[in-house]
Amino acid sequence: MDFLKKISDKPGEEETEPAFKASTLRTFKYIGNVHGDEPVGRELLILLANWLCDNYLKDPLVATIVVAGYILDITVDFGQCGHRCGCRNLILTRDMAKLIVENVHLHLLPSMNPDGFSLRKRGNANNIDLNRDFPDQFVFINDDEDSRQPETRAIMNWLRDIQFTASASLHGGALVANYPWDGTEDKRTKYYGCPDDDAFRFMASIYSHSHYNMSSSKEFLGGITNGAAWYPLYGGMQDWNYIHAGCFELTLEVSDNKWPNATEGTQKKQENLKPPEKLGMHSDINQAFNLKFPVLKQLPILWRYNKMSLLNLVASLVKTGVHGRIYSSGDGRPLPGSITVSGINYTVIAGKTFGDYHRFLSPRDKYEVVATMPGFKSKNTTIWLDDGPVTLDFVLDPVVSVKGSVLQNIYDCDCYSKSTQDFVRFLWGAHFEGFFILIVILGFLLLLFQRRAKVKFSTSRPLAGSKRTIEFLKGRKWKLKERCSRYSIVQVWIPGESHTNILTVS
Repeated sequence: MDFLKKISDKPGEEETEPAFKASTLRTFKYIGNVHGDEPVGRELLILLANWLCDNYLKDPLVATIVVAGYILDITVDFGQCGHRCGCRNLILTRDMAKLIVENVHLHLLPSMNPDGFSLRKRGNANNIDLNRDFPDQFVFINDDEDSRQPETRAIMNWLRDIQFTASASLHGGALVANYPWDGTEDKRTKYYGCPDDDAFRFMASIYSHSHYNMSSSKEFLGGITNGAAWYPLYGGMQDWNYIHAGCFELTLEVSDNKWPNATEGTQKKQENLKPPEKLGMHSDINQAFNLKFPVLKQLPILWRYNKMSLLNLVASLVKTGVHGRIYSSGDGRPLPGSITVSGINYTVIAGKTFGDYHRFLSPRDKYEVVATMPGFKSKNTTIWLDDGPVTLDFVLDPVVSVKGSVLQNIYDCDCYSKSTQDFVRFLWGAHFEGFFILIVILGFLLLLFQRRAKVKFSTSRPLAGSKRTIEFLKGRKWKLKERCSRYSIVQVWIPGESHTNILTVS
């Protein structure tokens, strides 16, 4: 059985998008059924896949409006021109399915724990909780990856192969959107935010405010919570994604009932139901109110409650954040550089193939974005991130060295190891001047050594004796240059010739 689904406009074909198109595509993943006894997420992801395929280029017009900093989707009536008169701050999206399919590489893993699902228990076949099996920043669990559970290793290898921008795992037993950190250093239950706390709060709020009733939770303000403030856990998949894979992941609790009956429901009187305008985003939800005594079947209702939340969270990658590519100004090639934001201790690495990066940030704020790459001069740009996304490309100038009369990029080598990059940065950075002076001194000493060796070689021929030498020097201009216990070196000027060094035996 194929457990992983990828939503694409070219099913079964290798993606061969042009560079400019491929570099703009974000990657998102949903993972369901992490715990075997929480199957709602599994079913929701199957329904999501079906909905996207069924409604690609078909779904009704959807308008996205930003309310109090959060993205909400509502169905509105449009004229023939496609615009609604009198509405402001509306971002019109003609086709939500088209927006996602054509702008996002969406991966769906309905069941991470199929054995646990079959056994109807929390852990896997080995009775291990998979959401406690990942490497953790605060608690030593196990550094030997081979000894981890096969499901855990599969997820870790998957994220090494694909660079995901964001993701979410679906759970049951509560109704809240959970964000990092999940644990604390001192093991206490308290709010413990990660460097991108604002961005994660924004992500979580997108889901909760698009949901039927998650944001109205009495237990969690706004329907969101910091994981450590709720209850600390260690070895979770959420924190590992953010730390080791550069992926912004949420943990979504999508149903108070862990294992609801899919088809059976409870008959409720019409007056006990909330009015249609409170129920959700699309008019098809309101069909439940057309019955005099409706039978609310659990799974269809859960799908209607969560549908727009699932869609909006993926669409947020297209509708916000800063995105772009990093190039070399020398030859225009893409660079797998690093993107940082001043004041946020977190780094996003650009893709190796296209040099593309996708940085999720909360809107309505000013950011200083910095691009760096070993062997290149860093660049920074200040942006104002409004309600829409910002495209920001960086063209980095290589650090060059003079070799003869040729300028060479010091990073033009096949050595991409970290130690080599660190050495190049050290050698050609602030220490370049001292290194150059050292080379000049060594060259000068080498020249003196060579001249000394030549002098000794040319004067090493023994003469017949000191008497003959003295006779030779008579009537000639000479000068004593060096004297020792065994010999003396004199410099003699011979008319019409250059001076000659002669060895005189003492």
